[in-house]
Amino acid sequence: MQTIFNGLHVSVNLEKGVYVFFPYSGTGKSYLASIFTELSASSKRVSSYTYTDYVRNLSIESVLDNSKYDIVVIDRYDMYYGIGLKSILQFGERGTVLVDCKQTPTFAHEMCAVMYHKNTLEVIKL
Repeated sequence: MQTIFNGLHVSVNLEKGVYVFFPYSGTGKSYLASIFTELSASSKRVSSYTYTDYVRNLSIESVLDNSKYDIVVIDRYDMYYGIGLKSILQFGERGTVLVDCKQTPTFAHEMCAVMYHKNTLEVIKL
């Protein structure tokens, strides 16, 4: 997926599967989630789920719908770890899930990172 958001080139060129970001703070994971929320509102096939959604009792399964989305960012998953895990893994069989989790997840996953270049935000597999 490649798109432009407010002049920023956003690129996620990963195979389907479940990817977990390295647990460092301040690397742009929540910013990426907010971009995906905005892009979802403009009919792009991406979305995100955040701790705020969890607190508001929005079902995590509502964003893990392959008929609507190809890529989903799950932000701050350590704050509600285990919720929707089966749905996350199922989505990863048909789409791409990017998970921000500060603890080491016990489920199978690949590692990824957010990289910044001039006017570009890129998610890469590590």
